[in-house]
Amino acid sequence: MNAAPAGIAVLILSGGGGTTLLDHQLIGMASRLAADTATVTAIVVASSADRHVGQELIELGADEVVLAHHPSWRANVPEAWLPSLVERIAALPLRLILLGVDAAAADLAPRLAFRLNGGIASNCVAARRENGRDVLTRPCYGGKALEEVSFRVEPVVATVRAGTGVARDRDGARKGSVSELPLDLDDAAARRCAVRGRRAMEHAGARLETARVVVAGGRGLQGAQGFEQAAELAAALDGALGASRAACDAGWCPLSRQIGLSGRTVAPELYIALGISGAPQHMCGCAGARTIVAVNSDPDAPIFKYASYGAVADCGELVPALTAAITERSG
Repeated sequence: MNAAPAGIAVLILSGGGGTTLLDHQLIGMASRLAADTATVTAIVVASSADRHVGQELIELGADEVVLAHHPSWRANVPEAWLPSLVERIAALPLRLILLGVDAAAADLAPRLAFRLNGGIASNCVAARRENGRDVLTRPCYGGKALEEVSFRVEPVVATVRAGTGVARDRDGARKGSVSELPLDLDDAAARRCAVRGRRAMEHAGARLETARVVVAGGRGLQGAQGFEQAAELAAALDGALGASRAACDAGWCPLSRQIGLSGRTVAPELYIALGISGAPQHMCGCAGARTIVAVNSDPDAPIFKYASYGAVADCGELVPALTAAITERSG
């Protein structure tokens, strides 16, 4: 009897708020790579098992869902719960494990690959199946080039940027299995990495990762007042506010709003870059945007090479006028 083909897993670290658009995109990406010949398994790690989440992921394309849970689970202490999870993952015939790009995944992915004796590819922006291998594309040289990598070992752990995959429409008729996996916690490991406090960042407006419109500001906004104007424009468009690293380093915008190689990755339908020069380190964080509109007072700014539309103008004059026009038109 032939062995079942190696499948694809999507690992979701749930903070208790259900699943996200990125999780749905990863399920869609896994379904496309599986091509009806391999099983797509969604592994949801959380503090409790939510069967509604399991059914949702089945309808979005997963063939089976594993709800791994423990009341004291914390995503940022993988030393405590990862060994228990690895036992279950190692028993699955997997060729690829997908995680969304975020701080928790950056910490977890290399640990998981090491424990499974597999490969790792981080910050992936594309994936395809070719000659019996999964080929993963990721930025290199600070975002100035792209490289394609494949591995001779399995499984491969890959962190994937938002917008790389396309979420499938929900199909209420799809059937699949949903099981629970109570996790064991290593108390000694948990004590070595104890969480002494937690402070939630305040997020005004839409979330960067799921916003259809992102208005991002750079050094050209020249201060906090410029970012107040950018925030008003984002609110008028029901969008999210972002920033370049230079603006965050200057204290004009919270670090949680930084977009780029060392920040967040976004893939909105519309990305408005205000006073952003267009350095590769920033552009690799918004390369998945469908349309980029750039406003900069420097006609030679590199951002115009990436933009679908551009305006050589003073942001301090154009942004308030644009916000007023949008507000008036929307009633």
